Amino acid sequence: QYIIENSHEAIIPEETWEFVQVEMERRKAIGRRFSGKGALACRLVCADCGGFFGAKVWHFTDAYKAVVWRCNDKYKTTAERVSGEQKCNTGHVTEEGIYKAFGMIVEQLIVQKPEVIAACEDILRELQTNVDLDKRKDRLETEERRIREKAEALMDRASKELVDDFSEAYGALEKQLKAVQEKLEAVETEWKARELKARQCRLYLKKLVALGDDDTSQSNLGADNGKGEVGETFLALVDKVMVGEKLFFVLKDGTEWTVER
Repeated sequence: QYIIENSHEAIIPEETWEFVQVEMERRKAIGRRFSGKGALACRLVCADCGGFFGAKVWHFTDAYKAVVWRCNDKYKTTAERVSGEQKCNTGHVTEEGIYKAFGMIVEQLIVQKPEVIAACEDILRELQTNVDLDKRKDRLETEERRIREKAEALMDRASKELVDDFSEAYGALEKQLKAVQEKLEAVETEWKARELKARQCRLYLKKLVALGDDDTSQSNLGADNGKGEVGETFLALVDKVMVGEKLFFVLKDGTEWTVER
């Protein structure tokens, strides 16, 4: 099989493809089953218990029908709550409220765009610099090879002559190998996490540069309720929103913004 690049016009824009790949990696990194649709799914987090918010329909059968977002663990009994209560104290929010608050942040980002872009570029450069991780990985891989070679030498020797305390010596090497492999796995996990953050940061930076050139004003964000271009902007910029007495936005460049509910 052969892969020929740029042989025909792309079915979807490259930026959209990259965004989907990053979003898939983000969902995988969540570490739990992903459910829900829309830009807010698995991005609203309860400040009281850490649970995700989900969409709930109120007054489903009458004229007062409305969709709100509420903590999925609100009525689960647990001692692990910031409030110290058994039940979750965080109230519901609406899409309109979330996007109105997001619109306020966007307005500030547009005003501060040159400074924010410069800071984001610094963060991206730092994320793309993995010299220390690469050195640690090389050192651990060298140690892994050394242990394997010692184990093979021990096995070869044992096949030719009686080796005192063979089991003890081989067991010690196995223990050392397992410890090194665990460290290697941790380094690789950290490397992947940094790479994911770098990819998110690149998309964030690209969307940030375009802010103010499209319909991303505060009024449009609030009215659009996260559909179309606005939903894409929200997904590109926001990592999560901690919902408590206030809305605590964590953007993908690591900056944090607090907005009154």
